[in-house]
Formats: sequence, C-alpha cells, structure tokens
Amino acid sequence: MLFGTFKGNASTRYGIENENIAKKQLEKVIEKEILPAGLIIDKKQPFLAVSPDGLIELDALVEIKCPASAKDFTPEDAIKNKKIKSCVIKNGNLFLNRNDNMYYYQIQGQLHVTDRMYCYFCIWTPKGSCIFISTIIY
Repeated sequence: MLFGTFKGNASTRYGIENENIAKKQLEKVIEKEILPAGLIIDKKQPFLAVSPDGLIELDALVEIKCPASAKDFTPEDAIKNKKIKSCVIKNGNLFLNRNDNMYYYQIQGQLHVTDRMYCYFCIWTPKGSCIFISTIIY
C-alpha cells in the first residue's frame, strides 16, 4: 500500500463491479444484513489495516470473491475445472485451501484486526449465485 503503483486491471474491475450484486444475494442466503466496513486500522498495531467487504453484527465479517476467470461457470464447476484454485469441494461442502492460500491469510488478518470470530466467505459468479463458507474461524 505504501508507495504502491497498482491501479487495478480487468479482473479487479470485474470483481468491484459485481461485488454489490454478490453482497445482496449473500444477504438473502444468510438472512442477515451486511454492513459496510471501510478501512479498519488495528488498535494495537496501527501499521496494520484491512478492508473486509462487509461486517455482520459484532462477530462476523464478509469476504466476497467475484473471479473474472470463472464468469462462465457456476462456482462449483469453476472449482472442479480449476478456474478457482483457492477452494475444494469435499462431500458436497466447500472448503478454502489453508496451505499457501492468500485468501486464507487475508481472512485471518481481517479477523485479527477487526476482532471478529468468523468470516462468511462468498464466491460469486453470474452463473451460480453465491456459495460460501461460514466456518472460517479466527
């Protein structure tokens, strides 16, 4: 972030353009209001800051991924076809890979800084609505 030069690309623009659609669909699925988060600075280590995609009540946050690489697939098919490599499906359940996975580390950092207990992780594509993990625990 400090001295950063990244201004976004087609993939990040796609994610930003679709995030609100995914957020509204996720609210319907979990039947909870998702509040805006903004930039949250760690109270004890102010050099750390995060910007989750939303907050739910006092104990949860939301992280939404709208991968451009998966826009022509359902989330499940995108995982099976390796368009989404950060997740696996086992016994019909979605799991976030925890080894060498930037999303897992991102979420753990967000949970630490926000002092929240768990994260609703949502993968959204226009072909298949939301699938999410509600058990990413800090």
